[in-house]
Amino acid sequence: MVLQLRKLDQGLLLLALLFAGLAARAPKLEARSVLVLAPTRELAAQIAASFTAYGRYLKLSVACVFGGVPIGRQERALFPGVDVLVATPGRLLDLVMKGACDLGHVEMLVLDECDQMLDLGFVHDLKRITGLLPKQRQSMLFSATLSQRVLELAYEHMNDPVLVRIEPEKITADRVRQVMYYPAMEEKIPLLVGLMRRMDPHRSMVFVNTKRMAERLEDVLREVAAGTPVVVLL
Repeated sequence: MVLQLRKLDQGLLLLALLFAGLAARAPKLEARSVLVLAPTRELAAQIAASFTAYGRYLKLSVACVFGGVPIGRQERALFPGVDVLVATPGRLLDLVMKGACDLGHVEMLVLDECDQMLDLGFVHDLKRITGLLPKQRQSMLFSATLSQRVLELAYEHMNDPVLVRIEPEKITADRVRQVMYYPAMEEKIPLLVGLMRRMDPHRSMVFVNTKRMAERLEDVLREVAAGTPVVVLL
């Protein structure tokens, strides 16, 4: 199943409801029966929190693993087995290599923000992970955009995938002007700086997907916009 979702909370709710149905049919699930992969630690933590909230009456065990923190605590959390494992690809492979995580019982695989994972260069990690999973499983890709690379990944790892599009009735207000650019990763910051110099806005909000990018962008903007206050919210 390939799902195009315009809003993050739609995906989280749908994912939780799908698993709730699975849990209702089979209350005693094998360890690590659901694997959710996310591109960033922030998104992984948000997904895990949503599973805990939506599934609080299902007695689900949920674990979340990502890089940037000591791995020992995560190894201990996985030792008894969990119903839902939310992970970033790199840290999951680290745990597999250490023998702390067995993916042989996964019944459902979800790739959330699949387009972003491809943009961040996780394609080889994804292929390694899918190679460790049982062939008999349900696979779902959640993506805000359906690029050619996302569709290629779907058809490579799925049998007869079904495409589902979920879009809000109205995305933006009438007076909001939207412009889309397609820069390469290394061109994004120069493009932003150029746009801000040309438009000279009084106030601006810039959203990024990682803490590292926020800190890097803060340094750049403080340098090119000397005297202009720059505030970063993490």
